Amino acid sequence: MNVTEVKNKTVLYAALDWGFGHVTRSIGIIRELIAQQNNVIIACNSEQESLFKSYFPNLRYEFLEGYNFKFSGSGNWYFDLWKQRKSFFRTIKSENEFVAKYCEEKRIDFIISDHRYGFYSAVIPSVFITHQLHLPLSRFYFFVQKWHEKQLRKFNFLWVLDDDNSSLAGKLSMKIKHVSLNYIGLKSRFETNLSLEIKYDYLIVISGAKPYSEQFINEVKQKIDFNNKKVAVLHPISVRLEKNVNLDFYPANNLKENDILFYESETIISRSGFSTLMDLKFLDKKAILFPTKGQKEQEYLHKIWSILDLN
Repeated sequence: MNVTEVKNKTVLYAALDWGFGHVTRSIGIIRELIAQQNNVIIACNSEQESLFKSYFPNLRYEFLEGYNFKFSGSGNWYFDLWKQRKSFFRTIKSENEFVAKYCEEKRIDFIISDHRYGFYSAVIPSVFITHQLHLPLSRFYFFVQKWHEKQLRKFNFLWVLDDDNSSLAGKLSMKIKHVSLNYIGLKSRFETNLSLEIKYDYLIVISGAKPYSEQFINEVKQKIDFNNKKVAVLHPISVRLEKNVNLDFYPANNLKENDILFYESETIISRSGFSTLMDLKFLDKKAILFPTKGQKEQEYLHKIWSILDLN
């Protein structure tokens, strides 16, 4: 089953709250679902809801607690995640309980999870969306990969954000055994590739988990000379930044309105997250990518697309 085959259904949808990438890539999928006469209900936390609502103000929203990961900022992701393993598994259990209770009370035909392991039903068709069939781990962590694949098999369908040649995600999206695995291509929140007058030489897009998102602008300024350049900075409202008179700061308080900055900028400077890569490919923009320290997925994608040229 593919996205285009879901029609005239009531769909319960949720996305992982690890940065904004899972929300932004979901926008393109939800837009397709609505176009196919589906009634979409989004389960999310308040920060995610504000992003979704800029595109879909009239949809129904239900509160769902996020995973609420906390990171030290040292680059030791595995250690930080290991410390939070009990909370991680509690959240998986609680979101599964949320689905079961909600589906008892409401008529739901279809469930879609963007990388939330517990957001599925035993009795209602459930989809898991990911680009990471293979986690970017060393062989020492093979048991984590096995656990990951076991969770994916709890879902009826697996939608992979890439093509069957793994053209954008490389080894991350290579096939695994699953009853129903479909490559659904690349999805972006950008509806059309507008041709607008360029106002900025650079757009710095701050994203990802704190405190890495707060560290990003200083990391960029150390490596790129912005003298005599027009620079815009797009940042989450919750990210604390030291303002600089040479930069134009835009809080991401209305995602759809903020999107105009991408069209008005010559080069995008961002983390090398997969959702960002999909957007940049769609926009056909030059980009300079910075992987988040210690995040193996971004380090791997950065190795492939360090100076973005996706043509």
